[in-house]
Amino acid sequence: RTKIELAAVDHATLARLDYERGRYDDVELALGGRIGVLEQACTTDLMASATYALAWSHAARGKVADAVALFDRMRLIAAERGWVRMEALAILELLRLTASARPEQADHLAKRLRAIGPSIARKAFSTRWLGARLCALGAAFHRAMVSVSSDSTRALAAIVDEIVELAAPLEGVTAALLLAQALHEHGDKAGALRAIGRAL
Repeated sequence: RTKIELAAVDHATLARLDYERGRYDDVELALGGRIGVLEQACTTDLMASATYALAWSHAARGKVADAVALFDRMRLIAAERGWVRMEALAILELLRLTASARPEQADHLAKRLRAIGPSIARKAFSTRWLGARLCALGAAFHRAMVSVSSDSTRALAAIVDEIVELAAPLEGVTAALLLAQALHEHGDKAGALRAIGRAL
């Protein structure tokens, strides 16, 4: 790796911590000009984490369109490279951002998850298994957001429980936040708060 790539990796590692601490200026300073380098130099997990930190830093400061653009870029790169888990992660974050404000885009994204999910082997816990469960999570979240039935939120909660128990913290946090958003949409404020508590 070049010095530029190594520096970008170092910044990406610290940026997620800066985001969690609310240091949005530091995140943008660290990553703003380096996402392109990270796309070439990083592992899937590090790239996903860096994109998450920068995109949600944008969203926290009211720049939702910039956040959507970052996750959409991550989605397209992952699809081009056949990285199903990273594509699913990008779509999940896009669904969080667009489910209420852009229902047509959310419909398109959920359809993509339903298309790629069944193609992944689900025999045991692995990257492939997790990719499949993330696809199922997004599809269940979308159903819950457009349904008035409590059955949809129960189905979503079952998938969230599975991911929180077995997956890495990044996926677990996203799953819990999706559940909180769906429960809030259904008017279950207490349930939404409990779900947020699981993400903390």
